[in-house]
Amino acid sequence: MSKELGLPTKGLFEVMVNNGLISRENDTWVLTELGKTNGGVIKNHPQHGSFIAWDEKIKDVLDLTKDSEEKLISAIGLSKHFGISKLRINLTQ
Repeated sequence: MSKELGLPTKGLFEVMVNNGLISRENDTWVLTELGKTNGGVIKNHPQHGSFIAWDEKIKDVLDLTKDSEEKLISAIGLSKHFGISKLRINLTQ
């Protein structure tokens, strides 16, 4: 998701903290009640342990403008808005 939003992973976690969706407790990311309300769920992987998974709709909930002056939008978001291929959007860069 961070790649899709054009953010480094650390930046995405910071946005999620700023939006009140997750918090950090004892070196572990914890899903908040607001995060659960917005589609976050805890999943377990046999090799990698537990992690937070998000519904695709979380991207519509994230306020990327917190602590920033401009809102970021991905090629996918632009393509959906204008009804054209995300590949065509990328060609215009």
